[in-house]
Amino acid sequence: MTEVDNDLGLFEYAYVGQTGRVSGVDYPNGMTAVYDDWTRARPITSSFVYLR
Repeated sequence: MTEVDNDLGLFEYAYVGQTGRVSGVDYPNGMTAVYDDWTRARPITSSFVYLR
């Protein structure tokens, strides 16, 4: 998990294993983005979950 804290708030990034591929992001407003794994058969997809 990597955190970035700036004037917009705290962003937390999760990665797939030891790769540089982002698997999810937690945003300062409580929204979470979760990214599916990419394959040649289908493009990357994402889903957003808003938690308060």
